[in-house]
Amino acid sequence: IKIINFSQLTKKIVDEKAAVIFFQSHGIIPEEKECSKKHQMKLQFGKQIRWRCYIKECKKESGVRVETWFQDTKILFKTAVSFIYWWEQEHISVDFCKKELEMNHNTNVDFNNYLQEVCLYVESRDQNPIGGKGKTVEVDKNYSSEGRTTVAACFSNSGVLEASAEKRSLAS
Repeated sequence: IKIINFSQLTKKIVDEKAAVIFFQSHGIIPEEKECSKKHQMKLQFGKQIRWRCYIKECKKESGVRVETWFQDTKILFKTAVSFIYWWEQEHISVDFCKKELEMNHNTNVDFNNYLQEVCLYVESRDQNPIGGKGKTVEVDKNYSSEGRTTVAACFSNSGVLEASAEKRSLAS
C-alpha cells in the first residue's frame, strides 16, 4: 500500500492541470473523450479546461467537468484533491477548510455530502459484492452513518487515497 502525505501531494499537485491529470490517472476524469460526432477530442488547458474536437467541420467543445462527478461543482480541482486528502484524515472542520483551503461554509458542507454520494454510487455499481458472491453481509448503519469509511474505501479503490481503508480498519 502506497501512503502519500500532504507534503508529497502538494509537490505533485501544483496547479489545476496537475490536479486534472491526477484525477485522470485515477479514473475520476476520463483520459479520452469523443464528441457527439464520434471524433476524438483533445483536452485543452487554458483559462478554462475543456475538451475540444479539432476536426475542421466539427469544432465541438465540452467542459472537463461534463459527465464526471464534478459536473455540478465549481470547486477548483486542486482544492478538491486537498479536500479529499483532509476529508480522509477526518480534518475538514469549516474553520480548517476556510483557513487552509479557502473554502466557504456551504462549499465545505456540499462537497462533504457530495463525496459521500459519489462513493455510495461507486459502491452500488461495484460488481464484487462485499463478502463475495452468494454471501449475505449485514451493514452496521451506526458504524457507517458518517460515510467516511465508505468514501475512504471508494477513493482507496480508485487509488486516490490508497491507505485509507486499511487505516480505518486498524483504528476500529
